Amino acid sequence: MFSKCFPNVFQKRLTIKSKDMATFKIQIRKDRQREDKSFTVFIRFSHNRKTTYLPTTMVAEKKDLTSSLKIKNQRILDRGEELIRSYRKKLETLYLEINDMPFDKIVERLKEKDESGSINFVSYARTWLMENEKKKGIKNYTTALNAFCRFMGRNVIYCNEFSEQLMRDFESYLNGKPRAQSLYTSAILKIYNDARDHYNDYDNGNIRIKASLRKYTPPKQNVAIKRALSVDSIRAIMNLNVEEHTRAELAKDCFIISFCLMGMNAVDLYGITQYDGNQITYNRTKTRERRSDQALMIIDVPDIIKPILRKYTTNNKDGHAFNFSSRYTKYEDFNRALNIGLKDIAKRIGLDNIQFYSARHSMATIAANDVRIPIYI
Repeated sequence: MFSKCFPNVFQKRLTIKSKDMATFKIQIRKDRQREDKSFTVFIRFSHNRKTTYLPTTMVAEKKDLTSSLKIKNQRILDRGEELIRSYRKKLETLYLEINDMPFDKIVERLKEKDESGSINFVSYARTWLMENEKKKGIKNYTTALNAFCRFMGRNVIYCNEFSEQLMRDFESYLNGKPRAQSLYTSAILKIYNDARDHYNDYDNGNIRIKASLRKYTPPKQNVAIKRALSVDSIRAIMNLNVEEHTRAELAKDCFIISFCLMGMNAVDLYGITQYDGNQITYNRTKTRERRSDQALMIIDVPDIIKPILRKYTTNNKDGHAFNFSSRYTKYEDFNRALNIGLKDIAKRIGLDNIQFYSARHSMATIAANDVRIPIYI
């Protein structure tokens, strides 16, 4: 009805809509024939009655064209459609329906490269690790990055390669290692999200790393249930006969020491400097930087483990109360020896695996469930 009553106005509205619409077309330019008689393929972009030609890396030979020089090669056409789709995605971010952007500025944005393809995630991660070297659990982040590089089979991984499916594949790669599945994927996701915040200028719409991975959630591990051992398993470890001067002996002794000292971590046991024969005083490594008292711990040593501690007591010049630091120059080596010894012990008592941290969780679980010590204590 409107068009019949006001034909001129309706026609004018159609003209405006047509004029404002951005269009793309794949074609060659007759005036741009190359010396070998082939043609460079262009994407023609038109908007507001202005036109420009965006060059591609494709070349059309005579066999790829009709007699009227229109492209007929399906491979070229399909590739051209992919390029046009990428250009349209860039246009969507400009909101041309409400933004009166100059034509040359639009063309500049279309020509911008996807810079995430040139951002090396591994290089960024290495820098991130150095800048956060004092961050809690930073060694886990380093291990996670090394595992991710092994999974990818290379040390150069670009940010535009990331996707939710890639993270799920990495998770599958870690199958059989539930703690690593949770810890490593969380670490990689954390570094990747920090990279997005570093490179992306959200205020000005300059998004260099596009994939947000917001739909990917790392798997969670029920740590307490998995690591806590039963009373019978603790007794089996304490009663197990092991050979002297072996990793199994070291692991058994240190596990019992940890269990009887309120679940002391291996890193703290390695670094103890204050032991007077009745009490051990130390600052818990895991939380000392987050507490005003530097996580000061003073623990009465039960008589049952004093003979075990005497086996390792020393007068080291480095100030350590026990000889773990003289036997192993680095904590990592000490921790590795414990893990190897615990694997041996687990086989002997019929368990699939024992982690040193199980001493801490088992102490707390048995204290709460069996001894009925209130949780707050």
